[in-house]
Amino acid sequence: MIVFGIICATLTYGMAIYHLLLILGVPWGEAVFGGKYTVLPFEMRLVSLIFLILFSIIATFYLIKSGLVNLSLNDLVILIVLIIYTLFLAYATVFNFVFSESIKEKYIMGPLSAVSFVLSVIYIILSYCKTGDAKC
Repeated sequence: MIVFGIICATLTYGMAIYHLLLILGVPWGEAVFGGKYTVLPFEMRLVSLIFLILFSIIATFYLIKSGLVNLSLNDLVILIVLIIYTLFLAYATVFNFVFSESIKEKYIMGPLSAVSFVLSVIYIILSYCKTGDAKC
C-alpha cells in the first residue's frame, strides 16, 4: 500500500511542478487546458496556481494516509478528498482522450491521467480495506 501511496503522491507532485513551470512561463501549455496556449496568459496562470496548490495538498494527503508524513487529519476528510480527486482523474482521462483537440494533451496528459486514476483507485481500495475483511 505504501508503494502505491508514494507513486500516487509522486505523480500528483509532478503535476504540481508542471503547473509551477507553466506559471513561470515555460512553453508547455499545449499539453493542458485544451492545448489553446503555448505560453499561458496571466489568467490561465492563475488557474495553474490553483492546480499547483490543490495538487500539492492532495499529494501530501497520499503521504499522510501512507504514514510517511505525520500530520493529524481526520481520516474521513482524507478519504473524501482522495475520492473527489480520483473522480477528477476519471473526468480528466475522458476529456484528454476523447474531447481534447490537442495532440500533446491527448498523448501526454491522457495516459498520465489514466494511469493516475487506476493507481488512485487501487490505493483507495487497499488503504481503506482492513486486512482479512471479507468485503475487500
